[in-house]
Amino acid sequence: MVSLTANADDGRTNAGRQTVTAARYSIDSPSWISGTLTYSMSAVDGAFDQAAETIGAQIDTSGWSFGKHLLFLEGQDSDGFWGAPSAVFLNVFEDGHAVSVSPLSMTSTVMIGQVAIYSITVTNSGVISDVYSVEISGNHWPVDALLRSALDQQPQRPCK
Repeated sequence: MVSLTANADDGRTNAGRQTVTAARYSIDSPSWISGTLTYSMSAVDGAFDQAAETIGAQIDTSGWSFGKHLLFLEGQDSDGFWGAPSAVFLNVFEDGHAVSVSPLSMTSTVMIGQVAIYSITVTNSGVISDVYSVEISGNHWPVDALLRSALDQQPQRPCK
């Protein structure tokens, strides 16, 4: 499940501040495309009764394809007009574990007695803390890197 929250504010136009009366989101297509399904959002405070509302929805992503999805959000005012959509990307991962390494490869010739220094960036792009093992191939200089999130000081499972 993903918690989606946003602000719908009718005060951003010159037409006056109407009460926000509804909100919706769509997945991977904006609402004006024929056949696009939309899903209702709720007022977080329990009632659509203000010109500016915090809106929310719980989205079940089970069954979604893995990868990047685009969510379009819109609010409707008491005159029945839907506002301009806002959009946000949502990445769906297979099991919460994802990592990226940059650069993917580095090469050089180092003479005996010289030091070679390389910097790599290992990014935990998943949704849970994890432990990663980094190996350097070529001359077989093994390197282990332990990465932990500030939220979860207990490492999860090793990924290679």
